[in-house]
Parts: sequence; C-alpha cells; structure tokens
Amino acid sequence: MVASSSYHPTSLSLSRYAAYAGGILGFSTFGPQFVMGLGYFDEEFVASIVFGGCMAVAGLIGTPIGTKQMMMMMMIGSEQREVIN
Repeated sequence: MVASSSYHPTSLSLSRYAAYAGGILGFSTFGPQFVMGLGYFDEEFVASIVFGGCMAVAGLIGTPIGTKQMMMMMMIGSEQREVIN
C-alpha cells in the first residue's frame, strides 16, 4: 500500500516556479518605479540597476534554501511511505 499525498513534490515544485515567475515579472515591471516613487533614486536607470542587483542577490540566496527545503520534504515523504508499508 502506497500512501497518497495531496502535496506531491512535483506539484509543489511547479507551483513554486509559477509563483517565482509571476513575482519576477511583477518586480521587474513595477519595482524600479516603486523605488523611485519612494524617493530613493532620481533616475530610472539607476533604480533599475540597483533593484535588479537586489533581485539577483535574493535569487542567489533563495535558490539553495528552497532546494534544501524541497529535499527535506522529499525525505520526510519517503520516510512516511516506509512507515505505512
């Protein structure tokens, strides 16, 4: 008997990718204008460069953390299947 889970790792991975892609699209479109509206920068070019750099750093940090969480979830799921068997 195999335990079925409503949160399969593949569906979670696809959902996370969709959220990531939507977030990147929204941030790249409206982020620099938002930062300019707050008064941090006067030129859109500079705001875009700084905001893009912040997004790149966030991606470099978030990708390994998300990968580690996914691996932990997969390990926990395989342990639960072994207990049921």
